[in-house]
Amino acid sequence: MSGDEAILRLSHRLRIVSLVILVAGLLAAVSVYFATAPNPAAEAGYENVVVDGKTYMVPTQWSKEYMRGLERFGGGAAVMFDRFDRWFAGLWQGRRLAVTLAWLSVFIAGAVLLVARRMAAVIAAERAARTRRGKSIMQ
Repeated sequence: MSGDEAILRLSHRLRIVSLVILVAGLLAAVSVYFATAPNPAAEAGYENVVVDGKTYMVPTQWSKEYMRGLERFGGGAAVMFDRFDRWFAGLWQGRRLAVTLAWLSVFIAGAVLLVARRMAAVIAAERAARTRRGKSIMQ
């Protein structure tokens, strides 16, 4: 088996691997989505805030008192990093975890597929160049 054939076989295997990654990731995301509670307020750490007669569920760590204290001791950067940290930590809980898994599986499968397609395209270009060189020598 030549080196080109080995690379083409590897490219084919990578395409299959990308499909397996996509299917497994999406199945995991669907199972996590249906296994978790749909209501984020069911988790501890929320308080009811009534504004103009409407009730809103607000995380207690986002209260004005908490934000003022954080900004007082750490400045605006501390508030910004605290919000980012809480957002990032929220990606790995409940139904947000399912969405995160779905997107990660799509991106990783896409990256593997792009590598596989690039490998096949390089081999095809090299074969075309060899064929052109062979024809030009024969003429």
